[in-house]
Formats: sequence, C-alpha cells, structure tokens
Amino acid sequence: QRQHQQQQTCPALPEVTRSKVLVLILGVVCILMVPVLKMTTGLPPYLGMLLALGILWFVTDSTAFHSLAHLPREEVDVE
Repeated sequence: QRQHQQQQTCPALPEVTRSKVLVLILGVVCILMVPVLKMTTGLPPYLGMLLALGILWFVTDSTAFHSLAHLPREEVDVE
C-alpha cells in the first residue's frame, strides 16, 4: 500500500535513450579533448571549445533529424 502511494507521488522520470547517452559521453569526451588539443597543436582553449561545440551541434542535429525522419507526416509540426 505505502509503496504504491510513493510511486504515484514521484514525478515521471525522463526516458534514458541511446542518443541521450551518446550525447552525454560525447560531451564529456569533447571537454576532455580541449587540453589535449591545446598541448598537441598549441591552439587556444577557446578554439578547442568551439570545435567541441561544433561536434556536439552536428551530432545532436543529426540525431534529431534522424528521429524526425521516422515520424509519420501528420506528427511533424513544420512552421
């Protein structure tokens, strides 16, 4: 009885998907890549962060486009 009440009061947790885990891991790797890129190439750290941002942007945009491509046409809201 008590456990059932706790489950009803807890807010719904977001679903963990493969693409969310990929973006999280890629983001951490990109952040860790910045000092390595600075040591190997001598580029300023802000350029490494811009490169990391560009990589993350490309991956998230690609995964979002891929998921939208598989939706039926009625569910896609194009404005």
